[in-house]
Amino acid sequence: LTNFYQVDVLTSRAKSYVTWENEYDRESEMINGVQVRRFPALRNRCITGELQQRAFGEKGTVKDGIEWVEAQGPYCPDLTAYLGNHLDDYYAVVLMTYLYYPTVMAARAFGKKCLMIPTAHDEFCIYQPVYDTVFESVAGLYFLTVEEKHFVEERFNVENVQRGDGRGGVGIEIPNGVDEHAFRKTYDLGESPYLLYAGRIDVAKGCKKLLRDFLEYKWRNKSDLKLVLIGKQELPIPEHPDIHYIGFVSNTEKFSAMSGAMALVQSSEFESLSIVVLEAMSVGTPVLVNGKCAVLKGHCERSNAGLYYCNYLEFEAEVNYFMQNQEAVSLMSRNAIRYVQENYTWPTIMNGLKRAIEGVAENRC
Repeated sequence: LTNFYQVDVLTSRAKSYVTWENEYDRESEMINGVQVRRFPALRNRCITGELQQRAFGEKGTVKDGIEWVEAQGPYCPDLTAYLGNHLDDYYAVVLMTYLYYPTVMAARAFGKKCLMIPTAHDEFCIYQPVYDTVFESVAGLYFLTVEEKHFVEERFNVENVQRGDGRGGVGIEIPNGVDEHAFRKTYDLGESPYLLYAGRIDVAKGCKKLLRDFLEYKWRNKSDLKLVLIGKQELPIPEHPDIHYIGFVSNTEKFSAMSGAMALVQSSEFESLSIVVLEAMSVGTPVLVNGKCAVLKGHCERSNAGLYYCNYLEFEAEVNYFMQNQEAVSLMSRNAIRYVQENYTWPTIMNGLKRAIEGVAENRC
């Protein structure tokens, strides 16, 4: 966006969405031409069982929802106050992700100047009535996928809200120096095929079930297939000679890992885009995804560059399909590259996002 506008980012001083503990000391700094302003979270995440039941019960009200949003955090009232005091300084306000306190408060108070990138999907939180007031208050909505657009239009009354066509997302850039052979050598993977998981390794991302599925696959199938995991570990990883947890890697190593994988596996049931799926496709790696997620399933169907599964037997069958059908995998690889090049380059993405921002600003004027 800095190619078109002066950009400020208003955010919390936290690193962890679990605690919202204030870890950043600097309240303001310039990063790559972007002015970042950080505001303290005045309390940690503190959702009680009673509040959860009240907010999401049949009689849950907007007032209950606001109380839940404040408890969920990051509770940064100074951020909202700053935005209100400087609202006239901004051409438009872009709210990123619908769920949290800063977006909820800004949308309700200043919605006519706001374009929201909701990253919405079908989860229990989105049915709390407070979110009706959020989606219906903003001037515009910019969707990452057509599945997100369809879901939001069915869930909310947004007929009077400017809406994108669902062809959003991010531009994918392949770094220099991608080398799958160097990655294999560095992490002692030999020449064995491997599935790659990249991202936060926790229950919410379906990783517990993925690990269980992979262990069952190894028990039922004689194969040298490995599972490689990169990212932050949030759950125990079983000790097994064919499960390799590597942890954090550089961006170049991440793409090298993707380039060498038989397939990238995305086990999450709740995704609004999945950047790692697009990154893997950009280097010609097919994907194996959770078919219960409409967005991931949509990527596979539109690209013809991946398979989706909903249970263990489908997981096993599709892993074996990748192992045994090299010609089809090669076709998927070519399809994957074409899908990203046609839909997820920065010029394509920025044209759509800039139109959305201009539309909100012009309607306000």
